[in-house]
Amino acid sequence: MNLFRKIEEHMVAPLPIKSSRAPSFYPSAASCRDEDNPDKIHGACMRQQWYRCAGFAESNPNTAYSHYIFAAGNMWEDWLTEQCKEMGIWIANSVKWTIPEYYISGEIDILIRDEEGEPIIVENKTYNASNYQAKKEICGIAGARPTPKVQNAMQAALYLSYFSAPERGGIKKVLLTYMDRSCTGPDSQQQFEIRLNPRDGKTYINVYTTDSRGTPFSYDIEGVTMEGIFERYNELMESLQESTDNPPKADFMHIYPAETIEAMWANGEIAKTKYEKYQSNPTKYPIGYWACTAYCGYRDLCKNHKELTGEA
Repeated sequence: MNLFRKIEEHMVAPLPIKSSRAPSFYPSAASCRDEDNPDKIHGACMRQQWYRCAGFAESNPNTAYSHYIFAAGNMWEDWLTEQCKEMGIWIANSVKWTIPEYYISGEIDILIRDEEGEPIIVENKTYNASNYQAKKEICGIAGARPTPKVQNAMQAALYLSYFSAPERGGIKKVLLTYMDRSCTGPDSQQQFEIRLNPRDGKTYINVYTTDSRGTPFSYDIEGVTMEGIFERYNELMESLQESTDNPPKADFMHIYPAETIEAMWANGEIAKTKYEKYQSNPTKYPIGYWACTAYCGYRDLCKNHKELTGEA
């Protein structure tokens, strides 16, 4: 018997029963139109969320590899929760919450107390630090500024928008942590402190962190405001109310045109090995938005719709 093959078949097998639940919007799928350029989208693709809420079946359900990644994330979160309990700073974990007026429903990973006894939310993510480009972005190696994934920072900020109210705990910051599931070493773990920064009549997302050398960084996420995030949730709701047959325009490209790829390469946004494979055979090794090509459960459905409507 091949045990791993049996496990993988079990992981991807559909349930023998069918169920449905009231659709809600996820904090982890937050997005925002750029403050200065409304055509530029930060975070999740609204069409992907529209497909889910409109009840479309996934054209690309999770693979066994995806389930391994989910399992690793769950195990690291359980480990982190246990460490917090052993240190005596744990308050709670898996705390459910909702913002009914925006149909947002979520769950915070861990609630702890800091040295002063103040409650802090911990949102834990995992990533693969053996991927040089991923580690460079998250940890800020080779002179780069440590930067969380904007979608994760928006998720953390949504927690603050709810739990910062005095009657809901008065939470002032979220620790957004990244743990290396490939276990390349302790220097691959990274922590970001996320706070809300009201200024000029808007609310921005502030990030504080240090790189591996201890150099501090404090900055606001460019182009993103809390007002813009909530407006995108309204946009999604309006699109669903308008039609559950015709999806909104896709926010990202499955395949970038050559000029976009060259510009991204010049800006250091594409890994050398990926770019060299693309150069060797652009048809066989196209480059597109990473979430479309690897992680979207509706990518083939979306591709087919783009072909029918002539979208890029």
